Amino acid sequence: SDSDSLSPIPENGRVFDWTEEEREENKRLRNAGLEYISRTGRTVAAKTQTDQLCNCPQKCGERIPREVQARLFADFYKMGDHLKQNYFLQSYIEMRSVHKRLFQEETRVGGRLQRRVSCKYRVPIEIPPSLPCENLSIQDLKRKKPKLPPGKTVEVCQKAFMNVYAITEKRIRMQRERLIMKSRYEAEEKRIEAEEMKTSVSVARDLVAGIRPLLMSQSDNAPITTLPSQLLSSIDHDITVVNNFFRNQLWKPEYMGSGKSSHITPAQLSLELDLEYE
Repeated sequence: SDSDSLSPIPENGRVFDWTEEEREENKRLRNAGLEYISRTGRTVAAKTQTDQLCNCPQKCGERIPREVQARLFADFYKMGDHLKQNYFLQSYIEMRSVHKRLFQEETRVGGRLQRRVSCKYRVPIEIPPSLPCENLSIQDLKRKKPKLPPGKTVEVCQKAFMNVYAITEKRIRMQRERLIMKSRYEAEEKRIEAEEMKTSVSVARDLVAGIRPLLMSQSDNAPITTLPSQLLSSIDHDITVVNNFFRNQLWKPEYMGSGKSSHITPAQLSLELDLEYE
């Protein structure tokens, strides 16, 4: 097989120094759901779909036709790309914040982790004509929060969702964390846009207030030879605000990651999202 050509792995379990070609080939096999060798030398069997999706009272498997299950499984591994597969999975996970904990770090109460989100898992019954991850850049796949694709879907339990695509609970958990990060990134961008709009409106009002006396004194259409001190003061104030904003962007501790801030900046979220996929 293709995996037989890979360099041997030491018996002590340490990661062998594979060539770039060997790593890429092993990655291709894994993303395609085929047999591959893990970094510790363990042979991982090819992905297969179970006959029974779950044992829950909702009997999720009976609501998804067998031909649809087989088609979804085949199309999922046909992508052959980990980023696209993850984006596809995220598209069918409906996430909601629990008690506004979405932006909080994981905490334990009485030894138990406080749940930050609740999730619903959906499986498409009508196969969409195009995948939700098509025509998206790598940056969009990493940072853009996906929307539920059009078409009929059924809600299933987490176990059934995992078994349709033969994925692990760990991979589902990672998708939830990435959706949380994307939601934070999206909310922070909206917050900054709102603040920028508020600043723009304030600047416009200051300019109008400063120039109003000048306009009122020029009702005879005479040429303007001087600017009133109120207008000059307003302009100087606005220039100072803008300069301070950009100057502080570069050195403030919360932007350098060395201090504490009440908000997570898009740059920090972007970096965290990028690191998740490396």
